[in-house]
Amino acid sequence: MVPRILFSLLVVGAASGCYGYAGDAGVEVTSAPVVGVEASPSVVYEGRPHYYHHNRWYYRDGGRWYYHRHEPHFLYRHRYEHHWR
Repeated sequence: MVPRILFSLLVVGAASGCYGYAGDAGVEVTSAPVVGVEASPSVVYEGRPHYYHHNRWYYRDGGRWYYHRHEPHFLYRHRYEHHWR
Protein backbone atom coordinates (compact mmCIF):
# COMPACT_ATOMS: atom_id res chain seq x y z
CA MET A 1 0.00 0.00 0.00
CA VAL A 2 2.73 2.50 0.95
CA PRO A 3 4.75 1.94 -2.26
CA ARG A 4 1.59 2.52 -4.33
CA ILE A 5 0.93 5.84 -2.53
CA LEU A 6 4.53 6.96 -2.97
CA PHE A 7 4.43 6.04 -6.65
CA SER A 8 1.19 8.00 -7.09
CA LEU A 9 2.73 11.06 -5.45
CA LEU A 10 5.78 10.83 -7.72
CA VAL A 11 3.63 10.56 -10.83
CA VAL A 12 1.50 13.55 -9.83
CA GLY A 13 4.59 15.60 -8.98
CA ALA A 14 6.33 14.72 -12.23
CA ALA A 15 3.24 15.44 -14.30
CA SER A 16 2.80 18.93 -12.86
CA GLY A 17 6.15 20.10 -14.32
CA CYS A 18 6.18 23.27 -12.23
CA TYR A 19 9.39 22.84 -10.27
CA GLY A 20 11.65 20.26 -8.72
CA TYR A 21 14.68 19.97 -6.52
CA ALA A 22 18.11 19.65 -8.07
CA GLY A 23 19.65 17.34 -5.49
CA ASP A 24 21.82 18.90 -2.81
CA ALA A 25 22.80 21.82 -5.02
CA GLY A 26 20.26 24.06 -3.32
CA VAL A 27 18.53 25.02 -6.55
CA GLU A 28 15.09 24.42 -7.95
CA VAL A 29 14.13 24.18 -11.59
CA THR A 30 11.11 25.85 -13.06
CA SER A 31 9.71 24.82 -16.41
CA ALA A 32 7.62 27.96 -16.72
CA PRO A 33 9.33 30.92 -18.38
CA VAL A 34 10.26 33.63 -15.92
CA VAL A 35 8.67 36.80 -17.31
CA GLY A 36 10.89 39.87 -17.13
CA VAL A 37 13.82 38.17 -15.47
CA GLU A 38 16.39 39.16 -18.10
CA ALA A 39 15.58 42.85 -17.53
CA SER A 40 16.37 42.47 -13.80
CA PRO A 41 19.71 43.37 -12.15
CA SER A 42 22.32 40.73 -12.87
CA VAL A 43 25.82 39.53 -12.05
CA VAL A 44 27.94 36.66 -13.37
CA TYR A 45 28.26 33.89 -10.77
CA GLU A 46 29.84 30.49 -11.44
CA GLY A 47 30.21 31.40 -15.11
CA ARG A 48 26.53 32.25 -15.73
CA PRO A 49 24.49 35.43 -15.54
CA HIS A 50 22.31 35.39 -12.44
CA TYR A 51 19.31 37.71 -12.29
CA TYR A 52 17.83 39.08 -9.07
CA HIS A 53 14.07 38.96 -9.68
CA HIS A 54 11.27 38.99 -7.09
CA ASN A 55 13.65 38.22 -4.20
CA ARG A 56 15.29 35.23 -5.91
CA TRP A 57 18.42 34.67 -7.96
CA TYR A 58 17.59 33.00 -11.29
CA TYR A 59 19.88 31.61 -13.96
CA ARG A 60 19.39 29.72 -17.20
CA ASP A 61 21.00 26.42 -18.08
CA GLY A 62 20.00 25.22 -21.51
CA GLY A 63 16.28 25.73 -21.93
CA ARG A 64 15.44 25.72 -18.22
CA TRP A 65 15.46 28.37 -15.54
CA TYR A 66 16.77 27.62 -12.07
CA TYR A 67 16.72 29.57 -8.84
CA HIS A 68 18.60 29.19 -5.57
CA ARG A 69 16.60 27.99 -2.57
CA HIS A 70 19.27 29.54 -0.33
CA GLU A 71 21.06 32.67 -1.45
CA PRO A 72 24.79 32.00 -1.97
CA HIS A 73 27.04 34.31 0.05
CA PHE A 74 28.59 35.88 -3.05
CA LEU A 75 25.17 36.83 -4.42
CA TYR A 76 23.99 38.10 -1.04
CA ARG A 77 27.08 40.30 -0.72
CA HIS A 78 26.68 41.62 -4.26
CA ARG A 79 23.00 42.41 -3.67
CA TYR A 80 23.77 44.12 -0.36
CA GLU A 81 26.60 46.23 -1.83
CA HIS A 82 24.34 47.40 -4.68
CA HIS A 83 21.33 48.00 -2.43
CA TRP A 84 19.04 45.55 -4.27
CA ARG A 85 16.56 44.75 -1.53
